[in-house]
Formats: sequence, structure tokens, C-alpha cells
Amino acid sequence: MRQLDLSAVQRTSRILAIMLATVTLMSGTGILKRSAAEKVYQSPVSIEPDGPNLYTLRVKDPGKLIFTIPPGVKISPEPSCGQLPAIRTGNSVDLIEGCTLRFKLEPATTILPLSITATEPSDGQPGEAPQLEIDLRPSQSGLDRVVSSMLSAYGVVALLLLASVGLGILLWGRKQREEGSHSVGDGRSRGSGIRGDSPASAASMIVVPPPVPVQYASKADVDIVYRALKNLETTCKNLMDVQSRLRSELVSELSRFVERCQKAAQDAVESASSSALQAAAQATNENERIRRRLMAIETTMAALQAESRKGLVNLLQAIPREALAGIPAADQTTPGLTQKLEQAVSRYLRDEQPDTQSLAVHSQRAATLQSAIRQFRGMAADSAGGQADVRLDPLGRELDLISQELAGFSRQGTEKRFRLLFAVDFSAHETARQTLTEGIAAGLQREIVKLDSFGDYYTKRIGMLAAQVAAECADLADSALDPQRANPAVQSVLQSVFTAAGVEEIAPRRNDPFLGTDHAMFQMIRRSSAVDRSGAVAQTVSRGLRQRDRIVRKATVVLFE
Repeated sequence: MRQLDLSAVQRTSRILAIMLATVTLMSGTGILKRSAAEKVYQSPVSIEPDGPNLYTLRVKDPGKLIFTIPPGVKISPEPSCGQLPAIRTGNSVDLIEGCTLRFKLEPATTILPLSITATEPSDGQPGEAPQLEIDLRPSQSGLDRVVSSMLSAYGVVALLLLASVGLGILLWGRKQREEGSHSVGDGRSRGSGIRGDSPASAASMIVVPPPVPVQYASKADVDIVYRALKNLETTCKNLMDVQSRLRSELVSELSRFVERCQKAAQDAVESASSSALQAAAQATNENERIRRRLMAIETTMAALQAESRKGLVNLLQAIPREALAGIPAADQTTPGLTQKLEQAVSRYLRDEQPDTQSLAVHSQRAATLQSAIRQFRGMAADSAGGQADVRLDPLGRELDLISQELAGFSRQGTEKRFRLLFAVDFSAHETARQTLTEGIAAGLQREIVKLDSFGDYYTKRIGMLAAQVAAECADLADSALDPQRANPAVQSVLQSVFTAAGVEEIAPRRNDPFLGTDHAMFQMIRRSSAVDRSGAVAQTVSRGLRQRDRIVRKATVVLFE
């Protein structure tokens, strides 16, 4: 009997241990199953993490769900789900029995606890479709794990004590039944002794062994077990109260911490905004001071230019004609500059005066370049916040001067009169390369060349200005406006400038061959991938320009070693 009781206790202990291990293993995993009464998925399903930002949901009952996935959450089916497509918001997912879904969170965009909703389709009526909530909870704190472990341990002890009490009650009942059977046996024995013993009954009395004494639990023992269970229940309630109080304190402390963090962030934002406003005000004041200074400098330069022009006119009026006739020429056998100039002007007015069509061609080309420059400068000013770049100003003034000259030639051809206007480069410094007389001679020489070959002169002059305009615009776009060459607006306006200037860009791409006629090497770098070729172009530093068959400038490139 005692061996039987011990084996029953051992079996009961093993069953409880298996149940405890199963509960422990399944504590962090969510189970998706249907309610027996309503035939819909039980909601909510709470899941605890089984790894850093990783959650697991196992499907017990198959069905179809439409998930609404918040940002920062990725749901991945495992191979146990079969040929299941990628799970996205709004897609209907057919879940089979035994399917396992993995939830992965991005810490930067998700805040726990997080709720994910899923809708179970029903008869084409989305408004009445049953909804399922999946709660992703944060991992338990140290206190929660300790309390849970204590509650689990006390639960096991309680189950063992309950099993012991039940076993004691069972043994007590069996004892009562055996005592009744013994009393019946003793009565029969006494009855047979009165009637006289037979040999068979005597033999049976000798064969039956005496009963083994068994110790049974008394009522006092049962009372002790009952009181122990009551004390255990009281202790569990106290622990639950302590856990609730600690959770409340933790929530309060967390709320205060969040408020402090929000206050600190708000103060930081206000401080940064104040600093930015102060810096912007200082920058505005500095820009205004610089603008006033530039305006003062421009006013001074304009006054100096007017004074110098007036002084030059007075000086030229004071120079006698004989002095100009005595200016040395490159070839002493040729006539003087004044004679050559008179011959060129006479020939221009008499024989080689350009027709209106040729003047219109040069005027149209100059006007096209001016329009392209204005368009590019407007786009550059918009990109730079209204600050215009001054690098294109000299080229614009040169084109304006050409337009004025062409308009003057048109009027002079009609009136048969000629007005000579030319610029003189002169410096009063002792180290100047040429004197005033030599500067006047150079200016007259340029006018003679212009009159001798009118068409070639303006073709070359406008062509050189067009190449300079294209180069300046390309450098400005690549250095300040669009260094990555990825802004469609900037690149479109730049291509318009290239078209107006009559040039083509030389911009080799990665792994294009190096051409010495079109490219200039800047430096060499190591190859970064297997497709890179040694000696090929790795990167274009600055674009090259080609004007018809002439290379205006080569493209500066970086090569692979």
C-alpha cells in the first residue's frame, strides 16, 4: 500500500513538472486560436518578446486575416506557412495550421507596448468583419520576473499540496472500507467458531497472512495542511498587492521621466531656435553692411571711370596729329597707323561695308547668348536665395558692347559716316608694360583689324565669348548650384547655355576610356569593384567643352590605377 502511494505521488509530481515546463516555454509566444462558442479568433493576443525586438505568433486554427501594420514593424512568415506571399497592409493572408509568424520591430520608429490590428473577412461586409488585436508587450522588468517566478513556484507547491490532500482523502476512504471488511470478517469467524470449525476453514485461517499496518493521515494532519494552504493563499495575495503597488509606482516614475525628457527637449528646441534667429540676424546685418560697402565702392569706381574718361578725352585732344603719325609700327616699311586707319575706314565705307543680313546674324547670336546668361543668372539667384553671382557680369557687359557696336555699324552704313570708338589700356605705374602712346597704337591696330575683316573678327570674338560663357556657367553649376549634377532644372538651363554658345560638353562616365585629346588627368585612385577597369575614367571633376572641331578645354578626370 505504501509503495502504491509513493508511485502515485511520483506520477503526480512528474505531470505537474511537465505542465510547468510547457507553460514556461509558451509564456513568450502568442497563440492564434478560435473561440469555441463564437468561431472567431480570440482577441486580444498578448505576445512577449523572445529576443531583442523579436516576437513570435503561432497559428493553431487556420483562417484568413487582413493586417494593418504600423510603421517600423515587419511581419515575416516562416517556411511552416507554405507558399505565403509577403505580408503587407491591406493584403489578405491565408494562414494554415502550424504556421509561425515573426514580428521584427525597428527601435527608432516603434514604442512599446504596440497594438497591431487584423480584420477577419466575413461575407463581403467589411464593416461587420471581426477584428483581432495583437499586443506586442515589452520584456518584463527584473521585479516582474521575480514575482512571476515566485507565483509560479507557489502555484506548483499549492498543486502538490492539493494533490497530497486528495491522496490523503483517498487513503482515508480506503481505510474506512477496509475496517468495514475486517469487521465483517471477524463476525464470520466468530460465527463459524460457534458452529464448529471445519478442516477447510482451519486451513484458510493458516494460509492468510496478517494485514500490514498502514499509517493514515489524521484529522489533525489535514487541518495543518488546510492552514498551510490558507497561509499560502494570504501570502500570494500580499505578493500580488506588492506587485500592483510597484507597477503603479513604476508607471508614475516613468510618466515623470517622460515629462522631464519632454521639458528638456522643448528647452533645447527653444534654445536652438533662439540661437538660429540670432545667427540669422547677425548674418543679415553683415550682408547689409557688405552691400552698403559694395554700393559705395561701385559709386567710387563709377566716378573714377568718368573722371578717367574725361581726362583721356582731354589728353587725346591735346596730342597733335604728327605724334600719332610717328607711332612706330611692327613693320617700319609699312605706312603709319593713321594712314592705315584712314585706308581701312575708306575701304570699309566704300567697298567692304557689311550688309544688313550679316549684321543681323552676329546681332542674333549675341542676343541669344545674352538671353541664355540672363536665364542662367535668374536660376542661380533663385538657388542661392537671391544672391546673384558676379562672375558672369564682365561677359554680359562685353556682349552688350558688341551689340552696341553692331547697331552702330548698321547706322553708319546708312548715313555713310563712321565714328571710331576704342579702348586704351594704360597705367601710370613705372612698371607698366606700355606707355599711353603704345596703348593708343594698340587700340588703333585692333580697329584696323576689325575694319579689314569684319565678318571674321566678330565671328571669332563672339565665339570666344560664347566659350567663356559656357565654361563659367559649367563651373558655377558644378561648384555651387548642383555639385552632384542631379538637379534637372539646373542641368536643363545649363544645356540651354551650351546650345546658345554652340558648344558640346565633354563629360565622360565611369569606366569610359581615357582619351588624351579630350581628357586631362587630375589624379588616380584605387579600384573599388571588379567591374572597374585600370586606366579608365573613375570620376569627372570638371566638364570639358568642344566648339565645332576645336577643343575649348579638356575635361578634368580621375582615373583608376
